[in-house]
Amino acid sequence: MTKIDPDAFDRLLKRRGTTKSALARATGVVRNTIRRIAKGNACHGSTLEKVARELGCSVDELHGIPPMPNEAGRRAELREVGIHRLAIHLSTQMNLNYQLVADRYGVTSDALVQAAPLCFALLAELSLKRRQDAITSLVESMPAFDKGFEHLPLVQAGLWKFDQAYDAEIASVKARDLEGKLADPDGESDSEGVFSAFIRKLMTETGIPEADDLGREAFQSLSNYRLFADHLTNITGGSRRAELALEKRHTTILQVPKELSWSPGEQENAVASRVAWLESKVPEAVWLEEEAKWASLLADLDDLMPTSDKDDRDA
Repeated sequence: MTKIDPDAFDRLLKRRGTTKSALARATGVVRNTIRRIAKGNACHGSTLEKVARELGCSVDELHGIPPMPNEAGRRAELREVGIHRLAIHLSTQMNLNYQLVADRYGVTSDALVQAAPLCFALLAELSLKRRQDAITSLVESMPAFDKGFEHLPLVQAGLWKFDQAYDAEIASVKARDLEGKLADPDGESDSEGVFSAFIRKLMTETGIPEADDLGREAFQSLSNYRLFADHLTNITGGSRRAELALEKRHTTILQVPKELSWSPGEQENAVASRVAWLESKVPEAVWLEEEAKWASLLADLDDLMPTSDKDDRDA
């Protein structure tokens, strides 16, 4: 027994220019069964095959999965007009970030991909400029610092170290070494990478919620940080199953019906309807697997908990 995507069914029915009643007659499937299928109720695979055959589509399309184009032919056509496919792999969290940013600012994921090189270049050059400005400011202040104290050994040692640091930082900036590795070739510093620290500061200054798991060299391996957790909660109502629908691409924010889309100050019943719609997109088997995973993690944590803590919890 399997279910289909009701929205996909409606689209395919309209594309075919037919009705549920006509579809029932053409397939030999009773009308009530067609109605149940259209609502997303489970049915036998053989029945779906009959429906798909009559609608001129694949069973995958009934599940909401778009058909695969002729890859070789399509790529050749696109290359002729100067468009090339960008083959990249995105983590589940990064895919969700793309959806959230696109929804928050009313742009498409394609637009975000197109803007990525420019946006990264702007951030990188702004970071390097701030470092250069800091060097210039420090150099201008140094004569006042050592004036009258040149005879002191500690000042002499400090100025020597300053010269070393200055040269290393100048070389790093000129080489566009974003994380400052050239200034710390042995990796002795425990501080955050320069560019990552700069991004954090910008996030604070602009009011963007700080990304989770943005590590010391986050921009060398972007995979797990989260953006706009509050916006995600607004959309999913805090439901883990609804969030899973977006994470695993059982659906996308863009595919949420317009009447269910999130809006500021919406009523609770609107949230409940959207959450129910999102949750319905997650197959039961997938959800049961997710629940089992979390149950296992909680059991492992329970095993690690000291006996005294368990007694306090159970008291």
